[in-house]
Amino acid sequence: MIQDSFVDESLLSRVKTWRDYLAAKVGFKNHWYAGCFSREIREGETLVRVILGERILMRRIKGKVYAMKDRCI
Repeated sequence: MIQDSFVDESLLSRVKTWRDYLAAKVGFKNHWYAGCFSREIREGETLVRVILGERILMRRIKGKVYAMKDRCI
C-alpha cells in the first residue's frame, strides 16, 4: 500500500485480506481519468467537468490542456 494514500490507515488496518482491493475500492481518486478529448477545448477556453464528484476545471493554454480542481481561493 502506498504510504501517502488518502485512505484512512485505521480502516485498512482492520482488513487482514484483500487490503489492496479495499484501498482501490475507496481510493479511486488516486488514478487518472479522461475528462474530455483535447479537441473539445479551444485555445483560451475553459471547460468544467465533474469527475468522481469533484469539479475539474480544464483550460487550453498555448496548445496544451491543463486541469485542476475547480475551487475559489
